[in-house]
Amino acid sequence: MTEVTKEALNEAKKKRRCAKSSVTRAGNGLDYLLKNERPIPEVEESLANLEDLYKKLVEKHDEYFSWWMAMKNLQLRKNGLKIVNRGLCR
Repeated sequence: MTEVTKEALNEAKKKRRCAKSSVTRAGNGLDYLLKNERPIPEVEESLANLEDLYKKLVEKHDEYFSWWMAMKNLQLRKNGLKIVNRGLCR
């Protein structure tokens, strides 16, 4: 496994973790607004923000997963294996 791949994977992992925490905070904020019966425009704004953050989280997850798969493929090739139809073969 190359050092570049490892660094890219770790960076993508950090970005995904930050995106997950942003979604959690936004969800908690929306929950607070709903429990305290805040005005509808305020709730709608919070919901729109949560939806936007969720889309960003999905993007960050896809990026992380791509790097993770690249790293796994490198490890498998190093061991003389490859992924075929979701299984392994030599």
